[in-house]
Amino acid sequence: MIWKDIQPSDTYEVYLSGFLQPEHYRLLTLLYQPLIGSLSAALFHHLSYEPSMNRLRSEPTMHYSLLDILQVPLSELILARNRLEATGLVKVFEKKEDQKRHFLYHLHAPLQAKDFFEEPILSVPLYRKVGQSRFQTLKSLLTDQAPMRKDWQEVTRSYDDVFSIDVSRTILDPVFQQVSSLEKEQRFVTEAQKGSVQLTDQHIDLDLLRSGLKGNLLSDKAITSQVLAHVQKLGFLYGIDTLSMKDEILHSVTEEGAIDLEILSRNVKEWYRFNHKKSEPSMVEKVQKPTNRTVEKEPMTPEEKHIQYLETVSPRELLQAHAGGGTPTPEDLSLIAEVMDSQKLEPGVMNTLIEFVLYRTNMKLNRNFLIKIASHWARKQIKTVPEAMNLAREEQKKYQEWATQKKDTTMKQPRRSKAPIREEKLPEWLKEYNEQKTSPSEHAVISNEELERKKQLEERLKKYKK
Repeated sequence: MIWKDIQPSDTYEVYLSGFLQPEHYRLLTLLYQPLIGSLSAALFHHLSYEPSMNRLRSEPTMHYSLLDILQVPLSELILARNRLEATGLVKVFEKKEDQKRHFLYHLHAPLQAKDFFEEPILSVPLYRKVGQSRFQTLKSLLTDQAPMRKDWQEVTRSYDDVFSIDVSRTILDPVFQQVSSLEKEQRFVTEAQKGSVQLTDQHIDLDLLRSGLKGNLLSDKAITSQVLAHVQKLGFLYGIDTLSMKDEILHSVTEEGAIDLEILSRNVKEWYRFNHKKSEPSMVEKVQKPTNRTVEKEPMTPEEKHIQYLETVSPRELLQAHAGGGTPTPEDLSLIAEVMDSQKLEPGVMNTLIEFVLYRTNMKLNRNFLIKIASHWARKQIKTVPEAMNLAREEQKKYQEWATQKKDTTMKQPRRSKAPIREEKLPEWLKEYNEQKTSPSEHAVISNEELERKKQLEERLKKYKK
């Protein structure tokens, strides 16, 4: 939750993994900024400049200064930092001392162009974001032809051709040995280490995958840690199941018995095209944008807590929670992505819609019903969770009125047989609404009775006066 992630009074330090070169900032602007946004790029720039010249670590500073410099609310700062973390540009460490929190932001360099374009979890979203034309332009900006060396002969002189020096006395000198060694926690400043994308969840069952590959006589040496990491990223990106992944891996084995990651990526992409009839998976924002969130402080009521929950989880996480921790099916995820993409729904609004549809259709994602409600909400331009809840309550009210009319009509007709009546389960925020809708009518009945008694009493008093 946002209010627990960072407080403005929390301090932070910046630690660089090495010196950042101008080319790193160029890669950040061209390749990363379309994915993470200008605010995240600006945050990276600012953090990288905090350490003093020729130093890798900055002095402790409060987050107040970041909010003041970037001129953004706390929620947007957290989201910007999260995007840097997700793309491997920042690693965050936390330490608590005397009830105070201190953060260490470990900055990593952007991937080189070759590594970026070979990383599907970054290059595919970039393609979806900028389109084919700009994607090709970016590749051309970051590539060049290697020099032709066919007709050239190297004539470079070696070190010993140029220098002649007696180093034996210097090497044996104890003073030289002392000054040339580093202290325990010292290291030479080098170029910054490259940041890599990490995944938390296991999208492919690795034990099942290994056993399936062993059954096909693929050696353990071929299943390297690099292969397994690549497999998990493809599983996350394309929603491919473990058994299908096994088949695509077997189709990607070279004559030497190694797994070609480039061929594997191409095969999984073809699998996705065949099963989903799309060229690339639709990439959407995982959580509600800060500008469309309504609960930023600590929630006070159960409804506020649930609103904040819907605003801070992704549709995938919500489905997983409703499945008791089980992995959502690729079909459900594909349906949600399709609806969000076509109707331009915010993730929090989509979460509200998912809950509404699940409870209305006996915990199933009914495609037609989902699309019908989504298109209605899109026309209403619903952007926040409370707006979506209110509209869902209106839908529920109409449904109840229709169900009541149908019940009255049925009761008037001759009874044939008693059909089992399904008791409709509702989310708490709809239950509370129904209870609120019921109670005023009860109070209205009581008020009418009181009015009737007062009227009778007044008539009696008039008789006595006569």
